[in-house]
Amino acid sequence: MKDLLRKRRRKTNDNPHVAIGEMTSLLSESAKSLLPNQHVLKMMYKRQRVAPPNPVSFEELQLDAENIKIFSNRNFLFYDSGIGPDRIVIFATKGNIEFLTMLKIWLADGTFKSVPTLFCQLYTVHCLIGGPNPLENGHLLPCVYALLPNKSIATYIKMWKVIRDACPNCQPHYFLSALSKQQSILSIQFGH
Repeated sequence: MKDLLRKRRRKTNDNPHVAIGEMTSLLSESAKSLLPNQHVLKMMYKRQRVAPPNPVSFEELQLDAENIKIFSNRNFLFYDSGIGPDRIVIFATKGNIEFLTMLKIWLADGTFKSVPTLFCQLYTVHCLIGGPNPLENGHLLPCVYALLPNKSIATYIKMWKVIRDACPNCQPHYFLSALSKQQSILSIQFGH
């Protein structure tokens, strides 16, 4: 029954009550008596993944900006370099980019552990906001999320160029990053 529920859920998005009712109507009374109770069956049905499987290549990864939105229905896919081994995908809203223009203290770092399998790194850019002295009582605001294919300098340069082109008036006064090459790249991109 579990396998049948999985298959049905992947094929349709039926109401759990309807789907389970239709499936159990085909069973004999003795077979029904061996099933878990209705609540457990509904939970099993609801838990099944309705999303397609994760892509295994950049060619399979299809991103549609109209379908990638955040809670307020604003577009979140900011940039996609396109299919290929050096693919860069950047997520941000227009509002996030405006924050980069307004705020002058940026912090950036990457992680290699929490990243989709096709990519090497999730790189984030945050801005420090709040109060007259944000260094003492400020808050970090995540503004940009970038999925990067590798750790090459060329990749970082391309990512920062996309960000700079999106906000040509950005002039971060302070930039903190664990990587010294990021400092150099940012200096080149933003004229420091």
